[in-house]
Amino acid sequence: MTSNSSSKLRDLYPCTMLRHNSLHFYQNLLQESVETKECIHDLIAILRVIPVTRVKDFVKQEINGSDLQFCRKMYYAQTSFDEIFSSDIIQSILAFGGLYHTKAVSTKWEQYSEQNEQNHLEKLYKEYLHYDQNINKTYIIDANRTKLHKMEIELGYKGPLRDIGLTLGICKSGDRILVPDGVHDSSQITINSAIQLIGVGAAVTIKSPFKIIIQKKCYIRNISFDCSGFLGSDGVGVVVKDNATLSMENCAVSVKFCDHHLGIWAMNGSHLNVENCTFVGCYGIDLSPFAKEANINNCTFKCCGIKITDQYEVAVNGEMVQLKCTKNMFDIGIYSLDDFHPIAYSRDPGYDDYSLRSDRYTLKYNLAKGTFQKLYALKDNLLYELK
Repeated sequence: MTSNSSSKLRDLYPCTMLRHNSLHFYQNLLQESVETKECIHDLIAILRVIPVTRVKDFVKQEINGSDLQFCRKMYYAQTSFDEIFSSDIIQSILAFGGLYHTKAVSTKWEQYSEQNEQNHLEKLYKEYLHYDQNINKTYIIDANRTKLHKMEIELGYKGPLRDIGLTLGICKSGDRILVPDGVHDSSQITINSAIQLIGVGAAVTIKSPFKIIIQKKCYIRNISFDCSGFLGSDGVGVVVKDNATLSMENCAVSVKFCDHHLGIWAMNGSHLNVENCTFVGCYGIDLSPFAKEANINNCTFKCCGIKITDQYEVAVNGEMVQLKCTKNMFDIGIYSLDDFHPIAYSRDPGYDDYSLRSDRYTLKYNLAKGTFQKLYALKDNLLYELK
């Protein structure tokens, strides 16, 4: 009953509206109400009191009087996904979507989604299963969910947590953090414990406007660090503090193409081991001459290289960092071949770079790619074009 109809009724019959005995009166009132309805949903209240057999008869008449297109439309409107598609097709469809948002479609879809999630996690965590959770903890970073999967609970994992920087604050030596696919914005990342930071997916990115500071022993794997959002003109992606150790594998570090921006800065007494990584920016790796060692292998440097910056004017023949650099690719890009030293020694950022000679360091099987994709070999750290 509409407000207008009720108002009219109250005006006409202020005291006897609910006791009116005229059939014609109620029929007119209902007809007026039906005329105001705009969709089927608005008629639900009336349809609920009509015997279902009469509603069925009406629907059957509509079906018998409809064409193929309308009948097909009615069929798919009242049929569930579970009846239209077979189980294997539904399972395949869900495998292409996200793990969580498809659960709300139906009970069966929720079951299939949970099975897909189980399959996904089994594959994802396969190489990380052998870890004593009674001694060391594993933390899951995932901003897309608020509770762990039953498999993660059985494995003793903690979380899920949203911020990597805050999670590091509760980690102790021997713990590890697993980060799934996606771009993860983070607060300040300071690693004060001997921990593992591992990306478990094909495209894991950590984005932070702050330096990533390594103060202890740290192992990082399968993560891209987007450090292009530094506040100000200066920036270092990863800082390996005095006497700290960083082992990095299958990672990428990107910084702005700006003076004094560094991918990794290894300070005095530090140990650096980098394998299969990519560096993009002004300078990929800057080593203190007093760093203990640096092993850099099978990496790609795009418009950047490796440099020992000697701000202390250490004698050329003095005791300096132990550097092993093998099988790396230096993409020279727009730089002049005459000015580019892929692996260089510099007295000070204000001085010219000097090429390092292989009799002082282990420099083997490194290549450079120049303008027009020409390939150059580095012999004694000098460029020789390959025919």
